[in-house]
Amino acid sequence: MSVMNCNDSLKNLIEKLIDYSKTDGSLMKGVKSIDADKVTGTSGNDAQVYQTEKLLLNCITYIKKFNSDIDTNKPQNKKIREALNDLNYKLRDKIDTARNVIKYETERLTKLSAKESDDLGTMKELISTKLENVKSCVNDNIDKDVKLLADRLKEAVKIILVLLEKIDTNLTKYVGELEACINSADSMINSAMEGMQKMERKEIGRSQLTNLHVD
Repeated sequence: MSVMNCNDSLKNLIEKLIDYSKTDGSLMKGVKSIDADKVTGTSGNDAQVYQTEKLLLNCITYIKKFNSDIDTNKPQNKKIREALNDLNYKLRDKIDTARNVIKYETERLTKLSAKESDDLGTMKELISTKLENVKSCVNDNIDKDVKLLADRLKEAVKIILVLLEKIDTNLTKYVGELEACINSADSMINSAMEGMQKMERKEIGRSQLTNLHVD
């Protein structure tokens, strides 16, 4: 049954995303492992900044892939689209709404995160430039500028971590709603199959009775 195959495909995608976004999943583990207060700004390659950029890039990549995998307008997802069309309109609308909300919310937050990431990159470059100037001359103003940029770098890291937490919260919420819709579709499929099996058993019973009468 195409609907059942579609359900299994969607459930696998959802389960992977749930594992990624759950409390002890890789996204939140990554967020918790970063301490923005440890950002020093004394190097262009600060470890906390590097981990933040890496985590953000992984998150955006993961979400884009999920949104692509459930995009029924894509030719490669034709089977999912056809199977969804076989569902009753109420359930189909619920699944479509949940998918669209996930896509909208994650894209909105990833755009914000990307902007913060650009700001982070700009500040890293400024700090590197200032540090080079410090090497060539002793200047109190340059030293103050570096400290100021380091503070801004800390704040940028904190903002990105907050955005990642929001992404995680939204993923947990909306993916949970999508999972509930898929489970409803499962129940509908199981009921339909049970009904078909009952009808088949009745037909077999009638056939056997007919054969008995004929004999």
